[in-house]
Amino acid sequence: MSDDEREGIMTAAKPDKPERDWSKTLTAIAGLTVAVATLLTALHTIGVIGKKEPAATPVPTVQASATLVPQPTAAVTGTSGPQLLALEDDFSDPTSGWDGGADSDAEWGYLDGEYRILVHATNTAAWANTHERYDLADLVMVVEAHRAAGPLDNQYGVIVRYQDRANFYLFSVSSDGQYAVQMLREDHWQDLVQWTPSPAIRQDDGTNLLRVEARGPEMRFLVNGELLCVVQDATIGSGSIGLAASSFTEPEVEVRFDNLLVRQTS
Repeated sequence: MSDDEREGIMTAAKPDKPERDWSKTLTAIAGLTVAVATLLTALHTIGVIGKKEPAATPVPTVQASATLVPQPTAAVTGTSGPQLLALEDDFSDPTSGWDGGADSDAEWGYLDGEYRILVHATNTAAWANTHERYDLADLVMVVEAHRAAGPLDNQYGVIVRYQDRANFYLFSVSSDGQYAVQMLREDHWQDLVQWTPSPAIRQDDGTNLLRVEARGPEMRFLVNGELLCVVQDATIGSGSIGLAASSFTEPEVEVRFDNLLVRQTS
């Protein structure tokens, strides 16, 4: 089975962060060399998530110039046609549709009624997708997430409009109270909203309710019921979903996810 057929988890080493501890820098893999490609397994693909310097003020709205990628409004791959989707998962059933496994860099899977991503290595990102590949454009995605162990300098969040390992949107927060919106497009990371502090984010091991509302090119990002920013971007028209976590200079970042809800809104 090829990497594209089974993309359950992705991990990758990342360059060191800048010398200033308070800054956050996003890095990305511009492409995969032939040598690296030979090391990939059926359960692993490469991605890099980093942190950017906090913006001086919150960014409420971002206009991103892009070209719309036409996609079906909402469909489940392998069905006879589009169908309405209501996906709910409290992760109490380990057969509900998410991958599980482990390697030297990370562990991922169901644990104690939650979904866990544990990143062992430093400067390493990991994200997981559902077995079923959804194709969603207009949606609301909500999930509870919290740091279970490890450093506050971390990153965790949700992926929407996931087309493949090189094209998707990522909305994430950190346990030191910041958020960011990023897009991976043809293996190149772009900041749609740089890392920005917000008092709405519960720090340390506090549980954060992450919410994404997407309708056409407009995407709204909320934490604990508070709107953080609105992004206008039509680059990726639809795709599947995922969950993500990342370490930086300190290892053993453990994040738990619970009470996932995904609904089509059109």
